[in-house]
Amino acid sequence: MFRLMENRLATMQMATTMRLILQTIKSTSFGFSILIFFIIYVNIFVTCCKYLIDVK
Repeated sequence: MFRLMENRLATMQMATTMRLILQTIKSTSFGFSILIFFIIYVNIFVTCCKYLIDVK
């Protein structure tokens, strides 16, 4: 049950981050670099989540 709540919280955080980044992309000319940063961020986040799930 606790893992499910952790996953929901992580999903909500990712959705909020993605929403903010997409809004920033629309309003700046640096959209492409922000998109690259976001892809790197997601990869790191997913890797950390997989590691935490494997450890527990």
